[in-house]
Amino acid sequence: MDGDGSQAYGLLFLGVLAFLPGYYETRVAYYSWRGAPGYTFASVPDY
Repeated sequence: MDGDGSQAYGLLFLGVLAFLPGYYETRVAYYSWRGAPGYTFASVPDY
């Protein structure tokens, strides 16, 4: 595949941007399920 290094950085940025919200919601749901203090299922955002 041919391409500039800037294309790789752009795709990496978009991948990280798409990954972060899912990671956040999964972490909050997991800690809520485990019963960690300060985490509740009401903290999981619903869009």
